[in-house]
Amino acid sequence: MKFLVIFGFLLITASNIKAKQVVCYIPEWGPDITSKVNTSLCTMFMISFGTVDSNGNIGLPSNFANFKKLRTANSKLLLAIGGASWTAKTAFSAIAASATTRTTFAQNCLNVVQSNGLDGVDIDWEFPDSSDRTNFVALHQAIKNKFGSTYTLTTAVSVGAWLLVTNNVYDIPGLSAAVDYINLMAYDLHMDEPWDATFGVYFNAPVKANSGDSLDKGINLWLNGGAAASKLTLGVPFYARIYRLSDPIKTAPGSPFNGGYQSQSAYTPAYNVYCPNIASSLWTKKRDALTLCPYMYNGDLWMSYEDQQSIIDKANLANSYNLGGVMLWALNQDDYDGVCSTCKWPLLRALNSAVGRATPCSGTVVVNPTTTTPSQAPTTTTTTQKTTTSSGGSSTGTITTCTTTGLFSYPSDCSKFYNCAYVGYAPIVQACSSGLFFNAVSQSCDWSCVTL
Repeated sequence: MKFLVIFGFLLITASNIKAKQVVCYIPEWGPDITSKVNTSLCTMFMISFGTVDSNGNIGLPSNFANFKKLRTANSKLLLAIGGASWTAKTAFSAIAASATTRTTFAQNCLNVVQSNGLDGVDIDWEFPDSSDRTNFVALHQAIKNKFGSTYTLTTAVSVGAWLLVTNNVYDIPGLSAAVDYINLMAYDLHMDEPWDATFGVYFNAPVKANSGDSLDKGINLWLNGGAAASKLTLGVPFYARIYRLSDPIKTAPGSPFNGGYQSQSAYTPAYNVYCPNIASSLWTKKRDALTLCPYMYNGDLWMSYEDQQSIIDKANLANSYNLGGVMLWALNQDDYDGVCSTCKWPLLRALNSAVGRATPCSGTVVVNPTTTTPSQAPTTTTTTQKTTTSSGGSSTGTITTCTTTGLFSYPSDCSKFYNCAYVGYAPIVQACSSGLFFNAVSQSCDWSCVTL
């Protein structure tokens, strides 16, 4: 009921908000969800990622053809090139350093767009060094010179002070002039790495913060640096970050953690993986008033996550600065099958509604006129075990009677798990699909066997 009231308020005030961009990144890995996408929920789709080498050659994703159906009269389709890889970073640096290779790469971008019926490209250079500052802009200028006004050029950038202030890697006015949109990757601001240990457990994408990076600070760094507000889209995550608390009794934000777990995908679960935990009594849920971020904890697990309200709060921040719109990573992480929501795509619909785009549960988005199957298995299976006592019984031992509801690891066989549906009764033993294993952190079957 609370969420319906929020949506009602958003729809009433939609006339006061100019229609904005909703930029949706969709990665090549993971299940193919293209047939499930309501294309009216995104104004731009970013196919992630095309590859690039130091000679300026561009490679397409292996399942590229599946994405082409996302292009419609009302939604653009772009190829995002690069991504969070050292190979892409070094290739971009080499290309940008030479006028010849810049021209070659720009022409290759144009060729890829024209030969595949695309609307443009997104340069995802994560991240340039201070020595790349001038060349970074020159690379984008070379591409835009080829594109003109016919095709769209966007770029994905950081909002962190370490890059923007300490290392001063971006010529913000120059970049703003060279591209159509600048997608702010306003997430991964905190994680369980040694460089962030002083913060303790903290939020993936805090709206505001007294110290450290936040979405609000990042937006101001770009605006004060000379970016046009209309060209900025604020990125939001559709995934969580799970920490392991050093002391399960200390659960407040900033509490100490045992680091290094978030390098495993189980500790950065998608919304469609962790959303059942939001309704679970096994997890204690709270919301931080300053950062406007929800978090929950269960035993020594502490999760910074997103829900409809936190997505709306982030979009409202973008609206308050009159930004060009919002961006999300990633489309395949939303609840596209309606596992936790009567209306599919709950986070994406919340994002649309917050920026003035009415989102009925079925049919086409109305813009105010005035305004799965797992991917290919890895070659090795990672198994992580920690013997503790769960509320349903021993996680690594036999459960004969359920003391609480939930899913629990089955002893000596990661392909199975206990399902405690009723307290006081024997559990149901269930099996994962062939080749998959029970992951006690994400409460799902995937490629990694993880027990608690």
